[in-house]
Amino acid sequence: MICVMVCSFHHARRFDRKISSIEVNNFNKEREIQVHIQREAEGKRELCDECRGEEEPLCARYCAPQAIIFQGTLK
Repeated sequence: MICVMVCSFHHARRFDRKISSIEVNNFNKEREIQVHIQREAEGKRELCDECRGEEEPLCARYCAPQAIIFQGTLK
């Protein structure tokens, strides 16, 4: 969940999973994981801005190895 926390810190300078652009869900007993990146206005979550001002999105930099891979653009 580090990717979720660094995302919220990027947006608001505080750690709060409710405002992060990233939501991580576990779905079944096999612990399959789905990562959702907020691309449209919805609720209190911030829109993903691909971490403008950073070399690469912070979620890709700090997430578990290979969980999120940045391939040039999220658009």
